[in-house]
Amino acid sequence: MDINNIKKILNKEKNLKKEKIHDWKISYIDEEKSSIYLTKNNAIETIIDSEREQVEITIYVKIGNKLGESSFTIFKNEETDKELENNLKKELVEQKKLAKLSLNKIYELPSKKFSKKTRTTKEENVVKRADQIIITAFEKKTIRNKLFSLIKELSSQAKEEKNIKLSSSELIITLKRRKVLNSKGLEQKDISTSVYVEAVLNSINKKTLKEQEYLANKKVVRIKDLKLKEFIKKDSEIARDILRATNATGSITDNILLTGDALREYFSPNLGLNPLVFHCSAKIKNMKLSIFNFNEKVTTPNMTIISNPLIPFNINSNSFDSDGVSSKKVVLIDKGIFKNYFASKQYADYQKVNPTGELGVIEIGKGNNSPKELEKLALVEIIAFSSFSPNSVSGDFSAEIRLAYLHKKNKKIPIRAAMFSGNIFRIQHHLSSKIEEQQGYKGPDKVLVKGAVLSSL
Repeated sequence: MDINNIKKILNKEKNLKKEKIHDWKISYIDEEKSSIYLTKNNAIETIIDSEREQVEITIYVKIGNKLGESSFTIFKNEETDKELENNLKKELVEQKKLAKLSLNKIYELPSKKFSKKTRTTKEENVVKRADQIIITAFEKKTIRNKLFSLIKELSSQAKEEKNIKLSSSELIITLKRRKVLNSKGLEQKDISTSVYVEAVLNSINKKTLKEQEYLANKKVVRIKDLKLKEFIKKDSEIARDILRATNATGSITDNILLTGDALREYFSPNLGLNPLVFHCSAKIKNMKLSIFNFNEKVTTPNMTIISNPLIPFNINSNSFDSDGVSSKKVVLIDKGIFKNYFASKQYADYQKVNPTGELGVIEIGKGNNSPKELEKLALVEIIAFSSFSPNSVSGDFSAEIRLAYLHKKNKKIPIRAAMFSGNIFRIQHHLSSKIEEQQGYKGPDKVLVKGAVLSSL
């Protein structure tokens, strides 16, 4: 797809005497994907190779001191340059009308300077988010060989696990090339890769003939980080423990330990944001929903939260946001005190702060407690939620437990059928001094919470 030709057409529209556009932005994506899905007995159900090339065009119309915008997407086709120009002009007539219906306070699009020296650290301008092995495999058309090799290893590792049956599995490898450019001269580009694996593991009790299904999944940037042996071993153990777990009884109101996937999801939920992070958003402040004010205490003094999009090969790292602003490492909360918003260029202008680029990996400062100290204090340890989706505005949460362990007389007894509830703003967090990195999270490997409740269903 000829981006330069699209630029020329948009610049002509910008220079019109009447009904002209004020500014424009182009977001280009070329995504290649190879996937395989296996059903029972490792039977291949589908293998799909696909490529999606598209351009999203956003135009901006200025009326007085207001700015309206409208976006539309065009996909790769066999149009000639003249056909593209004619079709684009027709579309722009309608898009200008739509832009006038969505007027907001005026702001400036990021200029060329925002694509360069805007970081607070010495990392490279383009964050390492690509696996050269994957790039080469797509270029040489050998990506299916990688796919078959990985799915074979996954099946082989599952067979090694006692009382575990691999019910179905899926593996997706993706290569994405991205560009953002605008009428202010900004131009950004990067390349990223990802590998996603999903496995439905059935744990089996041969005496009672009972079975328990558990969905395990993982997404990483590089093939080497999949670590399929470790992945299957850990999640097979969870599947077996869920099968033998007893239903929780009564309630526990103190010393609840979060580890593993539960800890990551608590600070970096799959859906939405942790309330402490949500209220650090300049957009949310502009909507008058954030209760945070600069240099005020917002949580306990031992809590430091950082947005770090520059961690190499983490799936939540990124080079720049959807407007092309280079991403920066930002301290949001420092020792319980609110310090900075994460902000796009639009909401940075509205709140009169510096734009930060996209939110990155949620990084939590280390604590003063050793992991063993926290384990000794714990009455119960949660390792997996069915889902953790807190109310980002109020801080309230109520999450079903997929698997937890009662700590009793130096033993860990698996339990399930329980709810974990409380309010993140009112919880005390006791943090481990040992740091671990997961996808989307970097921080203490264990966190003991006080002020929450674990109760039976």
